[in-house]
Amino acid sequence: MAAGGKSACVGVIEHIVLLAVKPDAEGEAVERMLDELYSLQYQVPSVLALSVGKKLDNGEGGEYTHALVVRFPNKAALEAYQVHPEHVRVVQEVLKPLIDTDLTLAVDYEACVEGDIEPMFKRGDEWDVGVEHIVLLRETDGGGGEGAEAMREALEALPDAMAADVRLLQLTAGANFSQRSKGYTFALLARLGSEEDLALYGPHPEHQKVVVGVIKPRVDGRLALDFALQPVEGKQDASGAI
Repeated sequence: MAAGGKSACVGVIEHIVLLAVKPDAEGEAVERMLDELYSLQYQVPSVLALSVGKKLDNGEGGEYTHALVVRFPNKAALEAYQVHPEHVRVVQEVLKPLIDTDLTLAVDYEACVEGDIEPMFKRGDEWDVGVEHIVLLRETDGGGGEGAEAMREALEALPDAMAADVRLLQLTAGANFSQRSKGYTFALLARLGSEEDLALYGPHPEHQKVVVGVIKPRVDGRLALDFALQPVEGKQDASGAI
């Protein structure tokens, strides 16, 4: 175990895709899309965790309506996922007819998470409900330098700094390496326990200290999107940014 009783940090790849479903898409077809995307974690080897959902109606997300978040153990696993026949089928037959493909945006980044089963795979009672909070940033220096590292370190310290007030279960952040990011150079993914925790997270003093002191001086563009996880196996939703 690492210091503080936590398992050692394990490297992963975070893959985030933002989707814009067409306004005239039928509800049943969109539900099938979500089901098919969710099922990819059982069809494609080396997917550590996957969540997908419709954005919350909180003013974030711009033209985007849905998001997909997938975790892999390494870049080779991400590359294998991209060409896996089941992934290709879902994209070509289910996804593309429903979305504005010109708007599709993807970011990928290297991160490090606690090596225990629940935080690594995002599984367990605490993880089966909640909110995924996605933030994409465009750095003024083009990204990937000392500024990105400073932002990553400051952001990844937030779960401990906010533990007494906010159920911020996990936060990863890093420099994007995808060619489909539409100019966004840095990404943040936070798992919060509920929408109430998301509401507390944004104005929290520790969060604002990072936003004002570390992030704002380094960025000139921001896109955020939040989505709630659906209850799993009959469990009820939790009661109830930068």
